Amino acid sequence: MPRAPALIPTQQAAATTIEGVLERVIYANDDNAWSVVKLVVAGETELVTAVGNLLGVQPGESVRLSGRWATDKKYGALLSVASAALALIPLRRTEARALLVGA
Repeated sequence: MPRAPALIPTQQAAATTIEGVLERVIYANDDNAWSVVKLVVAGETELVTAVGNLLGVQPGESVRLSGRWATDKKYGALLSVASAALALIPLRRTEARALLVGA
């Protein structure tokens, strides 16, 4: 069973929160919920990698992740997630009405 990589915290990494759309799940461990995911984040040209207890998140979902930036010797920069939540997407009134009435 693969182990979680040893992460090196970015010097004086402050806690940060990012919001994005989950592009894909790279790895998910069903036993301990540890996952590696890639996100599309506004303002970033590359997909953002996040690791942590993210079991259950699905591609296409908007998520808000809080944690600290770290560097993996093999995979580079990533967000080591401390907390995760589904993010609410603002809808126009007509879209919200369609969802509520099932149209």
